[in-house]
Amino acid sequence: FKSFIGYGRNSEKRCSREPNFMISGKANDIKNLLDKLKADNPDIKEVILLSYEGLVMVSTLESGVQEDTISAMAAGVNSSILRFLKALKWHAFSDILITSSKDPIKDELKEYILIKDIKSVGLLVVLTKSDVDWKRLHSHVNYAISTISAMV
Repeated sequence: FKSFIGYGRNSEKRCSREPNFMISGKANDIKNLLDKLKADNPDIKEVILLSYEGLVMVSTLESGVQEDTISAMAAGVNSSILRFLKALKWHAFSDILITSSKDPIKDELKEYILIKDIKSVGLLVVLTKSDVDWKRLHSHVNYAISTISAMV
């Protein structure tokens, strides 16, 4: 987390967590990458990069309760799955997919949350719209992951 955040008071771009932090050049580059990922893929609603503990490092979401709720859920799911895998003596996962439906009775308007592990960096959480083109989504997300990995 320290490698993403710099200190300062005279910056327009600040980390939403603390008013005395500003986004470092590296974090700004990652933010631009996530904004481009969202803009280039019509299936993506929002993207969040968070630490394994659930601290939001970079996000396309406006700061607020939704960001905190999503990051806490993703970190909790990740932690639970890692404990489960360790108990089974399995290796780490590559993707977690959560499916949600606005109306569970009609089972329509499904939306998805894709959680991808970026080794030694954190978790990339992608909120999607319904009717996802999975091939395109995975291609764009995997490109973003490899780019982020090379940046840090």
